[in-house]
Amino acid sequence: MGRAAVRALVERLAAVPSCREVRLSYHPDNAPAARLYAELGFRPTGAFEDEEVVAALVL
Repeated sequence: MGRAAVRALVERLAAVPSCREVRLSYHPDNAPAARLYAELGFRPTGAFEDEEVVAALVL
């Protein structure tokens, strides 16, 4: 369910011409989230937001 939701959101945002990147964040201890986002193409940016890893997907 989570994978399908993220894919649907990315597809919708990719249809917006001005949207060139999608960013999200997750707690560094949340290995399942890190794995899911990595499998969907998100890569950590090296930045943190409220102690969470920021990851980005270039569209």
